[in-house]
Amino acid sequence: MASEKADLSRFFPRSGGLSKDRKAEIARHFRAKQMSPKDAKQSTARGLPGRIRAITFDLDDTVWDGYKTIVRANDKMFEWLQANAPRCAAKYTPGRFRELMGSVKKREPEIAYDFTALRKRALDIALKDTGYQDAPSVEEAFGAFIAARNDVYLYDDALETLRSLRATGVIVGAITNGNADVWAIPRLAGLFDFSVRAGDAGEAKPRRAPFDRALECCRRVLAEAGVCARPGGGESGGLLGVEHILHVGDSLESDVGGAKRAGFASAWLNRPGAGEAGEAGSRSGSKKPGPGSGLESESDSKESKGSKSKQGGPPNPSACAPSGSPARSSQGTECEKGAAARPAPSSAAATKCGSAPAQPPVSKLGPDWIIAGLDELCSKL
Repeated sequence: MASEKADLSRFFPRSGGLSKDRKAEIARHFRAKQMSPKDAKQSTARGLPGRIRAITFDLDDTVWDGYKTIVRANDKMFEWLQANAPRCAAKYTPGRFRELMGSVKKREPEIAYDFTALRKRALDIALKDTGYQDAPSVEEAFGAFIAARNDVYLYDDALETLRSLRATGVIVGAITNGNADVWAIPRLAGLFDFSVRAGDAGEAKPRRAPFDRALECCRRVLAEAGVCARPGGGESGGLLGVEHILHVGDSLESDVGGAKRAGFASAWLNRPGAGEAGEAGSRSGSKKPGPGSGLESESDSKESKGSKSKQGGPPNPSACAPSGSPARSSQGTECEKGAAARPAPSSAAATKCGSAPAQPPVSKLGPDWIIAGLDELCSKL
């Protein structure tokens, strides 16, 4: 048990465990949702998920504007190189540096999932290639990048959603392929119970490791709150199995596909035009970085929005409908077997997929659908 806790510590705040108040919130929520062993067995036999008891979020282009954040972070790194390693900045322009990172990713697949290791390796090569053998430091150059990487452009619905969810006692976590650190972002540090980054998990979404680590973190949170995750035992996880976790993200492949393969419920958050910012902060256009932008795919969705229509609408319903279940399309596509459609809010334009009941299509986060929608539908099981 000690070794397991040490292994999971990288996913939790460096300041320590849950606060006393947070433990009490979680304990109240989970004790109110306990099912008897008989009820749990009947629910499993019917093929129905239990009530959603934990929600994990992707970060880039879900909680904040990943493209806009990474653009600024790259700018800050190159400003540092221009001031401290001008020969490097002259030879390795943003476009060439991006190409270098791509070649390192191919040559060293063992670090391909870890954007911190990947960027530091590319910086080391670029600095040495231009005659900077000892100084300036790779760590200093990377520090200029990561400071801006953690200075994120939050979407205006993110804070209210996270605060509202935490107030219910639901476990709230993050699963990201990027290298942003939620514990270094003051506005977010107190809103997540844990955060799983690909670089710490050993694999990137859509592979299983990040989702498996998230399940372990959820159970550790329950243990800290004094709640047993497996009352009565059983393979389903008792109070908290994979079927009780909803993952929300913008990538059909990394988030929806990865979550479904891990057994999580999943929700596709399709923010129209997310990923590329205009001068006034409006978001429009493709999520693909342009040539010479210096952007590697550090946010999950750069490659994965290709399944959207040319008009920017939702993908073909068959792309995410579970086997044997009907798919319906209006402003979005609802992919849950046996779930009734609900009217969409005015901003609706998203697709939900997964093993939990379908929710109203939306194009932004909000407690109106995450809390009320899930609570209403799951309570009928």
